[in-house]
Amino acid sequence: MTLKKTFTRVITYTLPDGTEAAAPHSDTVTFTRSFTYDEVTNEAFDYGDWVDSNGSATATLDAVTPPTINGYVLAANSPVASLQTIQADSFGDAQYIETIAVIYDATTQTATITFYDDTTGTQLTNETTTTGDMGTKGSSIISIPSGYTLAAFQPNSNVTVQAGVVRYTGTFSTSKLDDAVVHLVHQTISVDPLAVNALPADLINTNDVKRTVTQTINYALNDSGTSTVLAPADTQSVTFFRSFTYDLVTHLAAATGEWAAISGADSSFTSVTSPVLPGYTLNDAAQSTIAGSSVTAEADNNVITVRYNANQNTPLTVTYYDDTSKIALAGNFDSIATGTTGTQTTITDFVIPAGYLVAEGQSDSHITKSSNTTFTYKGVFSGEDSGNAVVHLIHNTYTVDPNGDLTTLPTGLINQSEVQKNSDADNCLCITKWYASGNDSH
Repeated sequence: MTLKKTFTRVITYTLPDGTEAAAPHSDTVTFTRSFTYDEVTNEAFDYGDWVDSNGSATATLDAVTPPTINGYVLAANSPVASLQTIQADSFGDAQYIETIAVIYDATTQTATITFYDDTTGTQLTNETTTTGDMGTKGSSIISIPSGYTLAAFQPNSNVTVQAGVVRYTGTFSTSKLDDAVVHLVHQTISVDPLAVNALPADLINTNDVKRTVTQTINYALNDSGTSTVLAPADTQSVTFFRSFTYDLVTHLAAATGEWAAISGADSSFTSVTSPVLPGYTLNDAAQSTIAGSSVTAEADNNVITVRYNANQNTPLTVTYYDDTSKIALAGNFDSIATGTTGTQTTITDFVIPAGYLVAEGQSDSHITKSSNTTFTYKGVFSGEDSGNAVVHLIHNTYTVDPNGDLTTLPTGLINQSEVQKNSDADNCLCITKWYASGNDSH
């Protein structure tokens, strides 16, 4: 017959993968009962009630708070050890064990992934993160910053490289031990601009791989400077490239090759014939042609100034237009003056053809009417038509009344019959009548 029995409550703590989260916790209650003992038969009989060590038929087990496990939380459906009352007659075995299995769920953890530039020996400010359940192993692909490639050696155990793909393979935890460092080197490419006639858009040190040598020929007046430009400059240029290694991180060119002109281009300046400029003469006849020359990438830009002297007998011509008859007068009526090319002049002594008056409202900007028979020219001796001018004229007319006096007729009158009439056709008795005429006089 049983005189002693125990009730044991065992609390286990388990992680999601079945491993033990913490050591089990156990509480035991022991019940005993009194009896009468026969010393002959050595038997117990006449049993009393079951009681605990306090003499009570009921024992109490306190509630047990599950331990805090870093990175885990109590599962929503997990049982817990609450306050429990145990009666001796509630179980029959001499040793009764009750198990309460407390289960934890993993929390989400974040691992930080940083990047180290092995080329420059510096840590990048770029970083990324990946997440996973506490205690689980990661497998996410890590995207590396633009312009970099993976270093051959990756010392961090949380990084795995396979077939050129880098993955985070650390175990997620609440400590920094799950963080990772990816080692990178600068990605470089070989560039031959001679083949593509182009450079990377982000290239910083362009001048190290591209050079343009320019020859400029200026055409100027032979004065103390080049301020008086006589004709547009002639410009030639030759562009040189050389191959190089391009760093996709720093955007710098290095390890350069030999200079060469753009494919198909001539690495020389061609000869240039100096322009013939009306009103000007070359100061140095040897500059009538600027000879061609070969060019190298190391050559400096070249500026050549071809100088001209202004001619001192440059003509300007004033022609005349008959507004009355709507015709231009013949060239023998032209007025001509000479002077130094490029100089401003004012002329007031040009003489207009006889029989004409200066018209009102001259359309030529060089001409201003001074009086009925005089005008003022203002302009520049240019050696070109721009210095010439047209003066508009009208016929000079006046009224003639001969009144029987033949001597009063204009000597140059052409149509005399229009203003003189005889009364006797046989000239026996001549009566001459004169009429005032409004005809034009020449």
